[in-house]
Amino acid sequence: MNDRLAALAGAGVSIWLDDLSRSRLISGNLAELVATKSVTGVTTNPTIFAAALAQSGAYADAVADLAPVGVDDAIKLLTAADVRDACDVLAGVHTATGGVDGRLSIEVAPTLAHDSRGTIAQARELHRLVD
Repeated sequence: MNDRLAALAGAGVSIWLDDLSRSRLISGNLAELVATKSVTGVTTNPTIFAAALAQSGAYADAVADLAPVGVDDAIKLLTAADVRDACDVLAGVHTATGGVDGRLSIEVAPTLAHDSRGTIAQARELHRLVD
């Protein structure tokens, strides 16, 4: 384990990774970071997922399968699946810390920034999709 990250974690700092991709999940890299680098949470946003989609072939089959649903719905389904899988990776951290750590973030569409009802509706939908 990285000594500096371990020292921070020991002092009560929650180490969050500001990156998530299907490649990171498939390769086991996220699990490795949790096990060896004190990572206790992951944050995501549309920019992170855009980069993941552009830089990885890991999404090719899923994107092809989702072609009929349209771009916005495909993005929601792809990101929710990745967040759900990352939740599984962090489930042990969540349990071990009594829910203090082992969390992930997922953002609603930025176009909803000034739409409270739309934001709430999409947050509920994402919650349902991530399960």
